Amino acid sequence: MNKILITISLVLFSTSLFAAVDKGKCDAIKNTTKKIDCLSDLKKEAATQNLKKIVKNVQDEIDLLSSKIKSSSEKNKTLVDVWKNLNK
Repeated sequence: MNKILITISLVLFSTSLFAAVDKGKCDAIKNTTKKIDCLSDLKKEAATQNLKKIVKNVQDEIDLLSSKIKSSSEKNKTLVDVWKNLNK
């Protein structure tokens, strides 16, 4: 009886470790802003499943993409100026 209870508890515990959060669909996206949106949705999904390691990995990738967008904006000052004028 104890073996059955231990087996059932191990199966239930192990299925929670392998949650269904797939980063593959976001990797196929080429547009960086859409990719950040997709990764943000994955981060929310992983947070609801309490997967802290996946949340951290996704956040690191979001930070990397955001820094790429910022660096390209700094290189192209005219786009930044146009954006600032549009928001006035």
